[in-house]
Amino acid sequence: MKEYICVFVKYIIYQMNSDSQESAISEIVGFILIFAIMMVVLSLYVVYVVPAEGRENEIRHMGVINERFIDYKSSLDSLWINGFNRNAESPGNYTTYGVTQSTAFNLGTGSGLAGGGIFSPLLLTPANSGGSFTVNSRDESITINTSYFVNPVSFNMGDLTYQSDNLYWISQSYYYQMGGVFLSQDSGSSARVFPLLSIYQIFPEGATEPAPKIKLTVVNITGNQNIGGRGPVRIESRMKEAVAEDFYRELTFVKLTVDVKDEQTGDMWKRIFRDALAAGSINEGWYTTGENSPTSVWLKVTGNSSKVDFDLIRIGYDCNLQTVATLIT
Repeated sequence: MKEYICVFVKYIIYQMNSDSQESAISEIVGFILIFAIMMVVLSLYVVYVVPAEGRENEIRHMGVINERFIDYKSSLDSLWINGFNRNAESPGNYTTYGVTQSTAFNLGTGSGLAGGGIFSPLLLTPANSGGSFTVNSRDESITINTSYFVNPVSFNMGDLTYQSDNLYWISQSYYYQMGGVFLSQDSGSSARVFPLLSIYQIFPEGATEPAPKIKLTVVNITGNQNIGGRGPVRIESRMKEAVAEDFYRELTFVKLTVDVKDEQTGDMWKRIFRDALAAGSINEGWYTTGENSPTSVWLKVTGNSSKVDFDLIRIGYDCNLQTVATLIT
């Protein structure tokens, strides 16, 4: 009898140990399944949601850059347009000589500080993009020739350029040049704000037929700087004492030749010439266009028997880049 009792007790103990092992295994399997589901959800979030959020941030930032460039262009134009006092005793005396315009830009989508907090893990938030500003990096020029000039005259088309360093969206380049705002990317270049070039019809004194007139403002930017990274940057632009206005009347022809850095920009200047001619309703028989190469395009205006009037304005700005200190208390 005692032997039967011992066997029964051993059986009960064996059953108890077996149930405990199965319960422990069930808990481990359940934990692994929950952890696997969490990892799948986290992976989907990192792969799809984070890049989409980063792309939206960079698209929004490039829109802000576009608006800031337009503001920058307007502020520089206001210096020479509003500063000239034509009623003064000394014509040509700009009252805004030496005045500095200060404009702030943000190089990237974030504050420039890398890292995340407890409630904002770095892995679950888009990385901050960066960018760079350069002065006179494009090395592009415009050459002017007229029947009055003995030799053609060339001017460097100075520029202030922002190059993005986007991580989730296409990289783009915005730049200010010749009083215009331009966008350059892999798919091509375009003028977001038209440069300071006008071509239109006038009736010269005593003439019975209209004639074309060209108004061109050449903006010369001095400086050679480069600032890159993240965070804000300040651009100081001072109007130099270098404004000049030259007026030429009844010319036989005026030829403008633009030499640029790539074929896409050359195509853009072809469109700029065409748009200026179309806006002024210039007769097709009054001009010709062509190219010396894909990066050297030209426009020649000959007009009719009344010939061509040409106004040339030259403006100079000294451009200086400064980083802006942050988190100062």
